Amino acid sequence: MSVISRTLSEQLYRQYHDVQSLIYETCKYRGKPLTPEEWQNFVDFYPGRPEDFEAWLWKALNIPVEMLYIAPYQPPSRQLNGDFLCTYHGCLNVYKNKQARENHFNVAHLGFRVHCLACDAVLMNPNSLPRHRRDHCPMRKTAQ
Repeated sequence: MSVISRTLSEQLYRQYHDVQSLIYETCKYRGKPLTPEEWQNFVDFYPGRPEDFEAWLWKALNIPVEMLYIAPYQPPSRQLNGDFLCTYHGCLNVYKNKQARENHFNVAHLGFRVHCLACDAVLMNPNSLPRHRRDHCPMRKTAQ
């Protein structure tokens, strides 16, 4: 289990993904960004204190500190009409609430998924896992 909070990990993954994508698309001398699963394995490997994680992260990934100022992720605020726009380049999706936009961004653009350990189902939203286990998981139903 990681000592790094999920919120910090997701925030830094977005920043890393933006920077690494820019490096890959521009220079082609580095590989594509880590997948969310590879990222989680990387975060779980971290041996130190939570407050030292970010400095360790960029050094371990060999990301120049100057690159961190190019593409910081800042979720946009609500539009005047109340809608939330996806900020991914070329994506024109519009959402009525911030959580729907964040779910879309995490799933469609970053590839986040949640896996049910009992039946290997893949879910898009971590909040769906308890309901899946309770109502839909075939392994749980056969055990009852």
